[in-house]
Amino acid sequence: MLLLGPSRFGSLPPVTRFLLVACFGFWLAGLFAPHFINGWFGLIPAMVMKGELWRLVTYVFPHGGIFHLIFNCFLIWTLGGMMEGGMGSVRYGRLLFWCALAAAFLTVAVTPSSRIPVIGASGAVFGMLGAFAALNPDAVVRLYFLFPMSARALVILLAVVELAMSLSGSNPGIAGTAHLGGLAAGWLIARPPGFLTRFAEAVRPDPKPPFDPQAELDRLLDKISSSGMESLTRRERETLERLSRERGGRA
Repeated sequence: MLLLGPSRFGSLPPVTRFLLVACFGFWLAGLFAPHFINGWFGLIPAMVMKGELWRLVTYVFPHGGIFHLIFNCFLIWTLGGMMEGGMGSVRYGRLLFWCALAAAFLTVAVTPSSRIPVIGASGAVFGMLGAFAALNPDAVVRLYFLFPMSARALVILLAVVELAMSLSGSNPGIAGTAHLGGLAAGWLIARPPGFLTRFAEAVRPDPKPPFDPQAELDRLLDKISSSGMESLTRRERETLERLSRERGGRA
């Protein structure tokens, strides 16, 4: 069973520390200038549609209240710190970035004309949960629940709850679409082999085999033997001369 508990702040890996400091700093600034912080850094779909693309990332840092901040920072500190320690800071940072971006894109796609700011790291945090469940589907967790469940079951439950809330509009103060976007992105990015992995393999061109000088020289000599020197292209002749010089002989 996975029991999450906070480590000492000084022992946390760098991405986790940065997120905690940034979220707390923006929340603190928001106490004194909430309209400025939310208005300039929050995810406002209508403003994103007008070209203010920085909002697709900066919305992660401001938070709407102390409990919103505590919930996200607790998971970033505990589960996030553990995942960064296992994945490495670069991979973990990329994971959170793409999850936050996916959460933002889905929010803008669903409500492109909205002028209500969406703020908070919940999209990235839900992506982190999705990635953890994809990598450790059978891990047993006891997190905000009185009974244990597998990580896979927890993510499915979260997805169902967020989808129901988004469709019903029962809690307009919570950006369910952002949660769903982050959760799905984290699951798809981390799930081995995963849809995104298969898609990348399908569209990625086949890598060129490493250049083998001897094999290339043999091919050119065979071509000369069968079709004559005039059958070589200009590039093939240059290659033949270069390979011959490197081997100190003549073809």
